Amino acid sequence: MKSFEDRIETLRTWVARELDPMRLAGMSNELKRYVDDRMLLKQFCENDFVMENGRIVKMQHEEVPLLADGREKVLRPVIRLLDKNIVLTRINPEIRDTSVLVRLRPAWEDLRSYLTAKGRKRFEVYVCTMAERDYALEMWRLLDPELSLISAKQLQDRVVCVKSGK
Repeated sequence: MKSFEDRIETLRTWVARELDPMRLAGMSNELKRYVDDRMLLKQFCENDFVMENGRIVKMQHEEVPLLADGREKVLRPVIRLLDKNIVLTRINPEIRDTSVLVRLRPAWEDLRSYLTAKGRKRFEVYVCTMAERDYALEMWRLLDPELSLISAKQLQDRVVCVKSGK
């Protein structure tokens, strides 16, 4: 939540100083999106449901595929708001403070379909990130829940987490 609070405060400061109407409109829209996203994340974190257009959307458990590293099966709480391209989940299902809100890019499904045209993989997919491994694996699971781009067997080798050169 802290990152939302920081970004909202920064945007409020910028909006208060901005004179250009076009830039002001863009910043105001971004500020509204952050405030709305913070509210959704807070509801999910505290209650395992969110209010969306006057209706309650409850959390569903999604099974995390078993990896070759011998971990036991994990069920993660997830809410998918497909009409908004938003997914809420928890990196560690036991710790509410690890709740995250993920905005999927609007064209992601088109790209995924292209990469797996006619039911076969057209490319070998790898993920390289500076994120922590658990976070990276969960983000990829949200992007490719059917494991159509990277199989469960290949996941350990194809999701590569690098550390910063600090």
